[in-house]
Amino acid sequence: MLIAHYRSAQQAIHAKESEVAQLKGFNDNVLEGWGNWDTGRQELDTATKAGIEIISYTSSRYPENLKTIADFPIILYVKGKLTRNDVRSIAIVGTRTPSEQGKKNAEKLAEDLSAMGYTIISGLARGVDSQAHRGAMKKGRTLAVLGTGLQHIYPKEHQSLAEQIVEHGALISEYPMWARPDKHSFIVRNRIVSGLAIGVVCVEAYHEKSGTMSTMRLARKQKKKTFVLSTESDGNKLLLARNEARLVHNAGDITDTLADLFIQDTDNEHGYSNRDKSPCYEINCFVNEGTT
Repeated sequence: MLIAHYRSAQQAIHAKESEVAQLKGFNDNVLEGWGNWDTGRQELDTATKAGIEIISYTSSRYPENLKTIADFPIILYVKGKLTRNDVRSIAIVGTRTPSEQGKKNAEKLAEDLSAMGYTIISGLARGVDSQAHRGAMKKGRTLAVLGTGLQHIYPKEHQSLAEQIVEHGALISEYPMWARPDKHSFIVRNRIVSGLAIGVVCVEAYHEKSGTMSTMRLARKQKKKTFVLSTESDGNKLLLARNEARLVHNAGDITDTLADLFIQDTDNEHGYSNRDKSPCYEINCFVNEGTT
């Protein structure tokens, strides 16, 4: 309620107790706990010094796609830049231990989709996620959704990658900046990965209970378009067998499916529709003998 009234988390946190007392709907119990907001103010000050913006759901800067899901985060911590064109976002997800071909497929797909004006969403994890981020930065933008606070990049070896992403998009988290890695938090953040996108592509998945399969289920629940890039991995086969995703071979297959979601926008910074610049390459796939 405070965020809705003040229009931003920053203004709400710095509101004076005397001001809040005048607002309809706030009783003495709320005001008695007002001193606890000191922690929030410290968090905001720390975020500001680190170049991190706290964006509430009432802000015009809050991602449009994310507002369409039922359980969207009330606030987001963002380091980097969000743009209006991020409404044209596609999530690329997959196992942390992909085949060598899977790595190449993820990077190539991300590169071509970003060249066509799409922002690439992923989770900064090892494997498919990191390859997708790297591919996207060759031609365009990428957003990384963390399962930790922005002060604790995970995995640690992706610190340099995270810094590059800030220059080519943004790091996003719903967790306080000090939040450390936790298995549950990564599962919960998957809804944001799919929620930010209009479509989700599974490159390689192997286990029914994997984070990748969780993200694909969430995407369907959110009524997002779902795709698989290979028929070789067990998870991908399962998604196809249950008619829970469409098989695609290249970026053009994906954008053709999504074309009806967009109307040509002459003010768009890219100035072309989904069907323009469709790549003609085919992504090669082979059986991965590993299991993850």
